[in-house]
Amino acid sequence: MKITILGCGRWGSFLAWHFNRLGHSVLLWGRSTSEKLKNLKTTRANAYLKLPDNILLSSILSDAIDFSDIILIAIQEQNLRELLQCIVSTNYLEKTFVLCMKGIEINTCKRLSEVAYEYFKDNAEVAIMVGPGQPTDIINGESTCFIVDANKKKVSEYIAKSLNSEYIRMQIGNDIVGNEIGAAVNKIIGIAGGILDGLNHSSLKGLLMVAGTNEIAKLIKSQGGNPKTAYGLSCLGDYQASLYSEHSNSVSFGKTIVNNKEFNSHVPGVYTAKAIQKLANKCEISFLLTISQIILKKERPTKLVDALLNYNWGIYYEND
Repeated sequence: MKITILGCGRWGSFLAWHFNRLGHSVLLWGRSTSEKLKNLKTTRANAYLKLPDNILLSSILSDAIDFSDIILIAIQEQNLRELLQCIVSTNYLEKTFVLCMKGIEINTCKRLSEVAYEYFKDNAEVAIMVGPGQPTDIINGESTCFIVDANKKKVSEYIAKSLNSEYIRMQIGNDIVGNEIGAAVNKIIGIAGGILDGLNHSSLKGLLMVAGTNEIAKLIKSQGGNPKTAYGLSCLGDYQASLYSEHSNSVSFGKTIVNNKEFNSHVPGVYTAKAIQKLANKCEISFLLTISQIILKKERPTKLVDALLNYNWGIYYEND
């Protein structure tokens, strides 16, 4: 089958490599001004992989949309709205768009699928694909599972069946609200894990996972999702990749907060932390708010240790 991937960064280029390896025809799109696309056209490689010659590279959005009926979007989450404004001027009708990114829009606090539906309405289908896994690990032969979710079960089933492989097993979700929020806010917990590493308190990561998941469950419930989704693949199941992997940007960034150094790679959790500040008044998620304040450098990093040691563990089971 044909697959279009919009976004030629680490994740987009990996998806192009992966689905090409499975025998699909792949077109990878990037903006004409993208240095990453220019480099791929010149060398067919980046720091993570080498693209086969039969993967098409394009900077023409209309050609990318026309190429396939399944279009994966893997760009920086805060740039989604701008891209959607361009997509609706193409022949996008009746296509299926799969959001392969994690985050919450800062200005509106909307989930990314909500932003997409603002533009597509009933003219195209929208799904999300989230879950644990670092591109480097999968390239090296490790397998994982992803969750595919959508407002319509038939869309989830279609995408899961179309994209399933022995390397990435596609599971069908039934709570797009919970899976989107869990996948997004999980990245905040990942940064907190890096902060603990930087403070030489890595042993507290177990407490962090429990407290963080409970807080995310409360947030999911406040937004109309199923709180138990926080204990599934998109959130709790992603902690290995987010909190422990040597390839995690979240962990690396958390360490730089403690060491007061610069970090130049994209870290979705930073933007989600800004959204959490706005969402905190809708439910009691003071622990997530504390982490967000530390990420945004409004509180000292050591406050994370205090928050963990003083967390009210008696409320852990309130969502059962």
